[in-house]
Amino acid sequence: MKLKELADMLGAELTGPADIDILGAAGLHEAREGQITFITGKNHLKDLKHSRASAALVPLDTPALQL
Repeated sequence: MKLKELADMLGAELTGPADIDILGAAGLHEAREGQITFITGKNHLKDLKHSRASAALVPLDTPALQL
């Protein structure tokens, strides 16, 4: 599934490339390329920078990141 399709299904705001293939989901530390992960708050931003996930769900008030 393309990231844009997933974002549309979830009603999520998409920032970044929409054509990334998402093959599954995993926890922040376990995620690999092709997977989506999530964080529950800004205190996890530092961990997100080290994730290998192709995409992440983050709270709307999360500042944009340069990864």
